[in-house]
Amino acid sequence: MLEAGLMIIALMVTALIIQEKLKIPLPISLISIVFLLSHYNIHPIDINAERFDQLLLLLLPLMLIGDVIQLDTEDLKKHWLSIFGTAGIAVVLSIMVGVFLKDVMLPDYAIGIPAMVALMAMVVATDPVTVGAVFNTTKIPHNLKFLAESESLFNDASAFAIFSVAITLMHQPLGSLDIAYSFVFSAGGALITGAIVGIIGMYVLKLSDNPITETGIILMIAYSAFLLSEHYHFAGIFAIVVSMVLAKALITSREKLFEKSLEQNEKHDHSQFNQRQQKIINKVSKLHVVKQFLNLKHLNATHQNGQEIIGFIGFTALFANVILFVSISEIIDLSLLKTYWKEILSVFVVTTFIRALVLGQFAWVSNRSKKMQDISFDWWAILVFAGVKGGLSILMVHMIPNSFEYKTLFEAIVVGNIILSIFLYAPAMMLVIKLRKHVLSHKEQTI
Repeated sequence: MLEAGLMIIALMVTALIIQEKLKIPLPISLISIVFLLSHYNIHPIDINAERFDQLLLLLLPLMLIGDVIQLDTEDLKKHWLSIFGTAGIAVVLSIMVGVFLKDVMLPDYAIGIPAMVALMAMVVATDPVTVGAVFNTTKIPHNLKFLAESESLFNDASAFAIFSVAITLMHQPLGSLDIAYSFVFSAGGALITGAIVGIIGMYVLKLSDNPITETGIILMIAYSAFLLSEHYHFAGIFAIVVSMVLAKALITSREKLFEKSLEQNEKHDHSQFNQRQQKIINKVSKLHVVKQFLNLKHLNATHQNGQEIIGFIGFTALFANVILFVSISEIIDLSLLKTYWKEILSVFVVTTFIRALVLGQFAWVSNRSKKMQDISFDWWAILVFAGVKGGLSILMVHMIPNSFEYKTLFEAIVVGNIILSIFLYAPAMMLVIKLRKHVLSHKEQTI
């Protein structure tokens, strides 16, 4: 076990150095190194499919927290419609088009509509880790970076919710109303659970102003939201995102209130400052009943510890992602990929075309709306290649019942598409950024 710990840390450090010096995204170098080690019968982690699922469930909240906690609340407010378009409508459209093109991708298989929906949900789900790793090696406009990373994050929640309904339909046919109820139940339950846990967690933060303790409390919020949602069969991923977004929004609201008080009182003495700060707080509270009810003044201290908390969570999330990608590399069955290489390639090519088509439609609508971000051709190309797949897709494929006759095929397609997307999309995205650097470096577009 000690050897495994040392090897994982060494792999993480090596991959980070390669990313820093050679600009190669961390997932690419990690998977390549593990493949090379396996050639010499060296395995950093002894893991199988069942253990991988358990490990992913343990790591998933950590990985999501690291991405959500860094999202800016103002960006979410500013671009919420674009996020809904890329991570909501675009996901639904992509799955629908994929089901329609089933005979093009997999003409030799009699796959039912529910199973095809499940397959498309798995290959549509994206991975924010690889996208973030690419952007860490390059410089792009802030709004483009936010759109790509937030789409990769929120896309997972949408795809997983649709996948859950599809799995139910595979063994229990439902009517249209039942399907709608199942989806609303899953998403709505997660929304309520995440909101309640997030609010309770903000009160728990009153117990300490220590950044390490506060980091632990924030982790507890995410895991509690995930556990409760999974227990009641809600969309656990969505619950994590909701709880973390709410927590970040509440902390940020206290931050702005505190900064406003500070700016207006910086020239006055301490007693006058306290009086004026209290007046401003009371005035704002009267205008916002929710804030008055919550009375989360203690979150000013949490915000002041914000950078330390983000640093702690960021390192934890990084370590979790390293373990995840090493584990993915270990469970890949190359002989299975070789057997189904035609199906893997067919699905990859068609889904790439679908993503390009759907995001092109999104760009067309976005450029004609005053409430959405303008999307240039360069931005569109980067967003298309930001559709890298990840560990969540493997978790979903392992949730398919063993009795399903095409489970082996689905496993090969999902794993194959993850590998292809990491090794093709990520370099393609970096190439577009490099070739269009002079355009992207200009003042970014605004709404």
